[in-house]
Amino acid sequence: QENIESVIIPENGKFETSIELGKTYELMRCHSISSIVAEGSILTIQDEATYGDIVSFSVFEEPGYNKSEITITCNGNNVSVLENSFIMPDGNVTIDASTSKTKYTVNYYVEGELVCSQIYEYNDIINLPADPTKEEDDDFTYQFVAWDLENNIVNSNIDVHGKFVGIEKVPGIVTFFYNSALYFIIIFIVGLLGLGAFFIIRKIKKSRNAQK
Repeated sequence: QENIESVIIPENGKFETSIELGKTYELMRCHSISSIVAEGSILTIQDEATYGDIVSFSVFEEPGYNKSEITITCNGNNVSVLENSFIMPDGNVTIDASTSKTKYTVNYYVEGELVCSQIYEYNDIINLPADPTKEEDDDFTYQFVAWDLENNIVNSNIDVHGKFVGIEKVPGIVTFFYNSALYFIIIFIVGLLGLGAFFIIRKIKKSRNAQK
């Protein structure tokens, strides 16, 4: 075994070497390693290796991308991957480091209540929803002010809060005349009742005086 010497055969199969008598030579074919790297992945690996070598590689994901899924194939067959390494098969291999952008949720709250949610990918630009509305009450109408969004580029989950401002109602001309007419009618009715009571009392007095 000590006299065995490895001879690397390049991928094209052409090579020259010198031999010594008394030695045993092992011919080892060199195969290429090609890579397919998706956006967001950084792959570090050698360009070639010989059959039976342990090939190590490293993959880093850029911010905003999910962990890469590593697939290694040789002649259409999958190659087993263990802890960022694999055993070089007898053939050219392709390593695919696929990944995807991280998804984030943007929640919109008004007065503590969740009104809607949106799903975005990393670095997307937020498209704000339509302004919400709030029903008026006896004293106020309500106008939406704004969403408190400071940065419209998505790089995390975000909670956005909206705010309403109350506008106090001021009686208009129609309301004024309506109330005035209502007051007049009430006074008129009270006046008629008072006048009728006056005549009734006067009639009773006259009737008593006539009896005397």
